[in-house]
Amino acid sequence: MTMKTGKQYLGIILTLTIALFITSATGDIYFDKVKLLLPFDGTDGATSTTDFSNSNHSLVFGGDAKVSAAKSKYGETSCYFDGNGDYLTVADSEDWSFGTGDFTVEFWIWRSGLKNSEGIIGANPTGWQSGAPLIAVHDNKILITEGKYNNRTKATTPLIASTWYHIAFSRRSGNMRLFINGKMVEDSQDAHS
Repeated sequence: MTMKTGKQYLGIILTLTIALFITSATGDIYFDKVKLLLPFDGTDGATSTTDFSNSNHSLVFGGDAKVSAAKSKYGETSCYFDGNGDYLTVADSEDWSFGTGDFTVEFWIWRSGLKNSEGIIGANPTGWQSGAPLIAVHDNKILITEGKYNNRTKATTPLIASTWYHIAFSRRSGNMRLFINGKMVEDSQDAHS
């Protein structure tokens, strides 16, 4: 499966982390479990970045996706998507096979505008019914699908434009939990892998 991010996304993602284990507040004790770590540090306008995880995945920037100094939550730069066909691609890897175990996907997001549906991270960008997991904004609410739109964990509160949010989806002991700015806002049974 090839991971993609940003295809129909309008805004900025600062960092993206995927870990196949619940990370703790104590920091790097579980760093060996981190499978993708993208702080998007770099030169304004760059179309390359470094995966700081031990996996060291290569990324391909598509469309007008780029490292940008226009907005940043931490550091000097972030990754910018203008909402018109921009994306990042990471090659197929066993790192994306979450199975039924615990995992966390987390990122910072700042939306410059509002669109009804925006794909953020997905294993297959062909749509809701592709059978592949997808993190998206739908009706201005963040959600993760588990292969089909009806198998989803979705926030009840809309995201506001021009505001930074820390988003974390975490599966623990079979429950998919959604955290926004550190607060758990959804907890649902997850029967899918």
